[in-house]
Amino acid sequence: MPSPDCATARLDAFGDASFDFVYSYVVFQHIPDKQVIRSYVRKARRGLRPGGVFKYLVKVEPWREGGHDSWHGVDVTRADVDAWNLECGFDLLNAYSNSEPSTAWVVVRAR
Repeated sequence: MPSPDCATARLDAFGDASFDFVYSYVVFQHIPDKQVIRSYVRKARRGLRPGGVFKYLVKVEPWREGGHDSWHGVDVTRADVDAWNLECGFDLLNAYSNSEPSTAWVVVRAR
């Protein structure tokens, strides 16, 4: 069986509520569209059991180079996170700055 590539790999292979922990590092801050990030947050929620934790890194302020492309991505606000939590059934556990000041960690628990 051939190995999946990015174009064909899908999370549908994993059933709903299959995981206790989902983690995203150095991905969301490079996505140039908030709706795409939102869709990944929703998919993470689908995969989590109630009480499961999702930890993810987001970009919270512009990088010096500016622009929104596949390297720079879009800035995520606290209002974005709050809206995604409400929509997806997450409770915010923590949100804190990363060692790089333009990014922050978000840690949520599935209801």
